Amino acid sequence: MIDLLLSRNFAGAIGFLVAALTAIILHELAHGYAAMKNGDYTPKLYGRMTLNPLKHFDPLGFCLFLFVGFGWAKPVPVNPSNFRNYRKGMFWVSVAGVLTNLALAFVSVPLYRLCLILYGQVASVTGLAFLVRILTFYFWYMSVINVSLMVFNLLPIAPLDGFRIIQSFTRPWNKFVQFMERYGLAILIGLVILSYILSVTPGLNFSLFGTIANWVLTPIELFWDWIFGLFGLL
Repeated sequence: MIDLLLSRNFAGAIGFLVAALTAIILHELAHGYAAMKNGDYTPKLYGRMTLNPLKHFDPLGFCLFLFVGFGWAKPVPVNPSNFRNYRKGMFWVSVAGVLTNLALAFVSVPLYRLCLILYGQVASVTGLAFLVRILTFYFWYMSVINVSLMVFNLLPIAPLDGFRIIQSFTRPWNKFVQFMERYGLAILIGLVILSYILSVTPGLNFSLFGTIANWVLTPIELFWDWIFGLFGLL
């Protein structure tokens, strides 16, 4: 029993770590790719169009992933003045990351379901079962982390993607834009602290962003449950 618990914990830790790195890296690569498609090659010049996690690693953002459940990577440098169309470029660069996270979550849910089915068939084969267990945790965390990352980044608070999306439709002297550029980071830190306090307060154990992420993830899970049901896989 102890060996089983240790293997589950180890498999879960590996699955979480790799899933978090995958989600963060692909989120930032999506920003860089969108920037280049709109005429700005700054991400490539700064060496950010790479799968090397060290190039995207942000210590604070990753620690928040570990202890709070959401966080961020080192932002990909972008120079909007290089865009062929400023507003169009700002919009697509801002939305690219969250759309990528949504797509990754959507694909990860059925792969998680398939891994559960596969694990039931190979559970007696020790080495193969452990590998499938890692993959099962990986795809589960991929679905959860990507949805959480999407929800977090869609907040209309500077410097998150949600704010940049709004900024692409407004003028620089817009009062909301000016307010967020001045106080956005402080508001964001306050929300992070509030979310953490709510999650660890006895009797509450309420995760602000986790609850919203569950609302987004539920219809994706229901859709794939329907698809699996059609093929008799449930």
